[in-house]
Amino acid sequence: MLIFGYSKKLPLINGEINNSSIYSAIQTIAMSIIKVKLNPDLEKLKTYLGEWHFKTFTKQRYAQLELALSKDQYKRYSDGLKGVIEKYKLQEVCEELLYVIFKEDEVLGDNIRNDQTRYDYLENIIDVSKFLLAFKNSQDNPHFQIGIKENTGTENIPINKTYFVKNAEISKWMCQVICDAIEVGNLPYGLVDEQSTENIFGSSYYDSQAPIKVENLERGANLKNKSFSVYRRKRYVEFCYEVKNFLEEYTNLKSAANVKVSDEQANFFFDILSVLDYLNFEKIESDPKDYINSMIRNHNK
Repeated sequence: MLIFGYSKKLPLINGEINNSSIYSAIQTIAMSIIKVKLNPDLEKLKTYLGEWHFKTFTKQRYAQLELALSKDQYKRYSDGLKGVIEKYKLQEVCEELLYVIFKEDEVLGDNIRNDQTRYDYLENIIDVSKFLLAFKNSQDNPHFQIGIKENTGTENIPINKTYFVKNAEISKWMCQVICDAIEVGNLPYGLVDEQSTENIFGSSYYDSQAPIKVENLERGANLKNKSFSVYRRKRYVEFCYEVKNFLEEYTNLKSAANVKVSDEQANFFFDILSVLDYLNFEKIESDPKDYINSMIRNHNK
């Protein structure tokens, strides 16, 4: 018996962690790109600026960022970040920190979107492999059925309804139509990538209409995809380290030798990520510094 499932509710990422500011913004169709002017000490930003940007910003006497945010979003993030900067007594490098944080936020958003795409590709290939393998292994089963499972409830309170095609021959015919389409490379555009498909189904997948080998399907069905939170938190740690480099060179918010991040730095990173909507502090029960340090330790394993 094969069962398809779908839900009328869009999946949530995680109860503890919201979508990133940039990631959410890109999903909004009418989102505009705003140009932000800042007045940092450009010498302190050389590490973050290419030669062209450094010369251009020096000539025009201000730094500029293009952000995929609405004006209201930018004001909320900017005001929030300024509050965090003041809380840690870093006002002397406020403009520099705003530039570094917003620039690295753009990088973080891009990385999360790319990770999400790769994660979805692998997840889809695993599902397709399992479906095809189950169908090929059920050819001689006289009780074969195909079904659809629908969740009309919510993630926390699911209401599942399952519908079956009881006739075995009709069920097999429906699956065969799907199988034939997949075997000739007729997969939905944007749901799988060519490289991962060839790696799992064989290098000649897009050049041959021969049946996919069962051993290839078994390999694809047995692949494991990490929880997406692992990828997302890895990107958070990379973001923190980029900001940490600036803190270590130009502020008193430093860490001791052989210490990844100090407690105060960890609290600072937690506050920044919360302001930018990456973390939902109301949902996180652990102490902020412990949460960040745990994330960094897991990343370095």
